[in-house]
Amino acid sequence: MTKTILKSAFFGALVGALLFFVPGFILTILIVSLVFKLVFRRKMRSGKFQQHRLAFMDKVRNMSEEEYNQFKNNFSKGHCHAHCHSC
Repeated sequence: MTKTILKSAFFGALVGALLFFVPGFILTILIVSLVFKLVFRRKMRSGKFQQHRLAFMDKVRNMSEEEYNQFKNNFSKGHCHAHCHSC
């Protein structure tokens, strides 16, 4: 009988602690993710990121038909970059 009472008290304390700490933990995760999102969004809007993206698009547009087919094959295989020579 004392085992069942101790088990009930332990699980009750555990559930109570979870209900007390989990909302704060979730709120902390949400705040940290919001800060990261704001930082990275600002970086993506910067001119440096835009220039890299536009340069990549120009590189793809200026590819020959053979280079473009090789790029598509490498991309569909899951390789990270078209200029990766170790693939």
